[in-house]
Amino acid sequence: MIEITDILRPIEQGATNPFLCLADDGKSYVVKGQATTNRQLIAEFISAHLARLFGLPVPQFETAYIDHLLLRYNDAASNSLGEGVAFASEFIEGLQPITYQLLTNQGKSLASELFIFDLWVRNEDRTLSAIGGNPNLFYQPAETKFWALDHNLAFDMNFKLDEFKSSHLGSDAWIEQRNLPSKDYFQSKADSCIDKIDQIFKEVPKDWEPSDDYFSQIRLILDQIFEDSFWRQIT
Repeated sequence: MIEITDILRPIEQGATNPFLCLADDGKSYVVKGQATTNRQLIAEFISAHLARLFGLPVPQFETAYIDHLLLRYNDAASNSLGEGVAFASEFIEGLQPITYQLLTNQGKSLASELFIFDLWVRNEDRTLSAIGGNPNLFYQPAETKFWALDHNLAFDMNFKLDEFKSSHLGSDAWIEQRNLPSKDYFQSKADSCIDKIDQIFKEVPKDWEPSDDYFSQIRLILDQIFEDSFWRQIT
């Protein structure tokens, strides 16, 4: 766990009111705290691990401790972050929100993989069409690289499949490419992730009050990728 040493400024984007912070490892992080529910922090943490294991481009992430002394004269940070353990995603300079045209021209393969990953973890919070959306996918021109962010709404117990299929940024890419990457390909990726799930559960901070019931719900959700019904709903 890292420790936050300075709170720099709020991040304009993000419903969870994150802040840009410095940590004791010398790096800058985008930090989410108490404005995000414990369940959402757990979802963010587990999904970030799974996304990395799945081969998706997610920034380095850590759990981060925020001391109350940093919050004494910063009401906004006190309300949004709070004292205790937060989720910290390494800050990447020069990120730009993607456009539908950029995704269509350069990111179809990634979009297709994100479609399967987000369906797998029941994350509806990655939308984009020709008229806009909330993609939670950014482009770094200097490195010609995409970065996927924000998974705090994953493992949604009220997941709406029809809305997901109609609005997800990877819907069109999946329709075009679904015969290329096979079911076995994605199931193999998922299997490698699930092999690590018990260790990931153990690393969830106790401050976020994880429960065996929630972990069981997550496990049931993740296991559905091995069922034929998972694939029938998108073919």
